[in-house]
Amino acid sequence: MLVELSILPLIGDGHLSDELAEVLKLIDSYGLPYQLTPTATCIEGDWNEVMELVHQCHNCVRSKASHVVRSRTRMA
Repeated sequence: MLVELSILPLIGDGHLSDELAEVLKLIDSYGLPYQLTPTATCIEGDWNEVMELVHQCHNCVRSKASHVVRSRTRMA
């Protein structure tokens, strides 16, 4: 399965690089093939692995930000 994931935390100071860097480390640690795009990350793999990773990414962002403006997952 192929998933396009986009998560945008709402942070008071507007700087997202630290939070998004943690998400990228998490994605990289799973060992699944992925591709960064200007607006999202495309991840390929088995349904269970990919959905667990999406869940973990969302939890990672929610642990740093009280609100998530957009969390979109598109599957193909």
